[in-house]
Amino acid sequence: MRLIKITLSLLLVLFGGTVFAKSLHFESTDYQNTMVELYTYEGCSSCPTADKWLSEFMQHPKLFSEIIPMAFHVDYWDYIGWQDKFAHADYTKRQKQHHQQNNISQVYTPQIIQNGKEDRAWRYPHPQTLSQQKVGKLSVDVLDDMAYIKFKPQ
Repeated sequence: MRLIKITLSLLLVLFGGTVFAKSLHFESTDYQNTMVELYTYEGCSSCPTADKWLSEFMQHPKLFSEIIPMAFHVDYWDYIGWQDKFAHADYTKRQKQHHQQNNISQVYTPQIIQNGKEDRAWRYPHPQTLSQQKVGKLSVDVLDDMAYIKFKPQ
């Protein structure tokens, strides 16, 4: 019985800490984050260069605080025989929605979309700039099991 009590206590400490957290606070800066989307495919001969370019963000000092890189493997090349194990129809749908919303001129791989706009200059050496657009401050407070979200626009 004593062993069960010790085990339960240990499990509560290890896994229950977040359940019993009193409060958490998160707050953004005033500036829009820079979201970089790569649409790629494992069988695409031009995609490794884009994959390498995107992976360089892993060393960026503002990773996930001001810059958010994401890779989406599309499935529209699966018909040619190569099956990309990371491809998903939802990613293809997301890329096609960008096209329907006139954010991009066409759908292809590799394709970079930065803050909802097509970026064809990614292949050429140029400094990656973070968004300079002031949008407002987002704050989230988590108290017990409730989240309180506030947005104060600029």
